[in-house]
Amino acid sequence: MGLGSRMVCTKEGCEYFDPDRHTENVIYLSGKWKQEPEYLEFENQAGYISVKYFASEVNVVMEGHGTAKVLLNKKPIAKENAGQDVSFRGR
Repeated sequence: MGLGSRMVCTKEGCEYFDPDRHTENVIYLSGKWKQEPEYLEFENQAGYISVKYFASEVNVVMEGHGTAKVLLNKKPIAKENAGQDVSFRGR
């Protein structure tokens, strides 16, 4: 998988912009991210990762503190479609 986002870099770091038109199996970023050979590191409070896919499941490994929204077809994922390690607040 490659990155499909536009990237603008300054002395302060790089910011990615989602083009809103997605190709299947390409990762799109929005916000400030640090790109390393093996991982992406989120660097600010507002941003997201988006992937258009056709598969029975998708796995994402995340580490750190915070909250992540998991959307499927632009709607919050239903509990019956979520893996065991996805927890729900207030639902």
